[in-house]
Amino acid sequence: MTYPVQMAIPDEPAWFVAEDGTLDIMKLIKGFIRFWQRNGEVLLRGMPYHEAAPHLVFMAYLQRIINSGGSIEREFAIGTGRADLVIDFKGRQDVIELKLLRGTYTRPEGVEQVARYATRLNRDCGYLVIFDPTQKRPWEERGQLTTESCENVTIIVLEA
Repeated sequence: MTYPVQMAIPDEPAWFVAEDGTLDIMKLIKGFIRFWQRNGEVLLRGMPYHEAAPHLVFMAYLQRIINSGGSIEREFAIGTGRADLVIDFKGRQDVIELKLLRGTYTRPEGVEQVARYATRLNRDCGYLVIFDPTQKRPWEERGQLTTESCENVTIIVLEA
């Protein structure tokens, strides 16, 4: 389902590998922001499953990059909860939680989820991507990054 989107991504996987061989997640997220700003509107119009479309676009982008040396576990069971995405790249695991904005509880709940998952993976950082289908910002201005802290974990939040 995401293969056509993956083929439309011009970014090279090697661009996102840090000097130590691990994945530079912040570089990947910033690359996704640029891709989303340029292509999100058109991609969402042409995709079935409108509720899931933003998630599918993000996963297609991620898959294109991760295929160069890692794996993605979707709905990965960690303890009592489930993480949307756990990336394993060169032996390091990172957690990314995807949310579709619904009311005011999406962000706080997502931050807590990511902190819990990151802690179980012995990571001090995790990532939360929130898609807002009601956003009125022009597409070229979407993709705000902020940082929060929860349970001694830094959470990078992308509002797309």
